[in-house]
Amino acid sequence: MCADSDDEARRLAASARMTFTLLRRGELVAVPPPEEALAFLAAEDRAGAPRSGRRAILGAPARARAELESVVEEYGAEEAIIVTITYDHHARRRSYELLAEAFEL
Repeated sequence: MCADSDDEARRLAASARMTFTLLRRGELVAVPPPEEALAFLAAEDRAGAPRSGRRAILGAPARARAELESVVEEYGAEEAIIVTITYDHHARRRSYELLAEAFEL
């Protein structure tokens, strides 16, 4: 998840964190708005906790690019596929736009 700031990326990513937390419990839910997800994660005492077993790249463009390049290098990959799960379609699209700009695509 890429956003204009690291904090905004973390806020937007809360939606996916809640969704995957419930999915691991066998509960299927629509991707919730960030505010609902943050409240859920706070109640679960997981608001700041890293996601167990999943790698997420979150941040402003420079951070997201650096972390993505690090993962690609770590795995020796020739390409990467980015999947952005968030409640707001505009935020998802903006994430892809920011990454494209960060990689000068």
